[in-house]
Amino acid sequence: MAKRPSNTLVRKAIREIMEPAISALGFEGKYPAFKRIENGEIHYLEISIAKYGGSFGYGFSWCDNAPMTHWDGKIIQADQIERAHIPFEQSASICPLMDVWALDGKPLRVSSGGFDYTFIVEDEAACRDLVEQAVATLPQADSWLKTRAPQELVFLAGKHPPTGYSSDFKTQMLLNKEEFRLRALGLIE
Repeated sequence: MAKRPSNTLVRKAIREIMEPAISALGFEGKYPAFKRIENGEIHYLEISIAKYGGSFGYGFSWCDNAPMTHWDGKIIQADQIERAHIPFEQSASICPLMDVWALDGKPLRVSSGGFDYTFIVEDEAACRDLVEQAVATLPQADSWLKTRAPQELVFLAGKHPPTGYSSDFKTQMLLNKEEFRLRALGLIE
């Protein structure tokens, strides 16, 4: 039987590098959910990781530090509010972006959908570097939570950029490969 890929090295790096950085921003809690109370608001940060390898990411939300009425009419006390109770417009996530180019030479920015470790799952140094990249985005999440001002990598729930796995991106990549093949064969300049 083939060995399943593991998230062990990424999870270890998150524990050793990302969780202390989250705590340094004033969040309390333990993996995967963290919370802080600041300036009359509750801020949430939650890490999600693929169980058998692939990618990880994190999302964050805010709400007033006061009882809230849930969509079903039930009153939820502030200390019982969870990230799942927060309206979408008060939630966001970090979407790492990469630059690619269309055949017409125009740049496109797309997301891989998360911090992808599919091909480095067994390389501890590479996993640590990837988690460091995620940690480098925490100031954008923190700034958005405090100000709601736009940030380059912060996208509201449901408003994510096109992913590198979208059908448009796949089509563009196939066209680029075909153009490269035709140029290599000398059929086009």
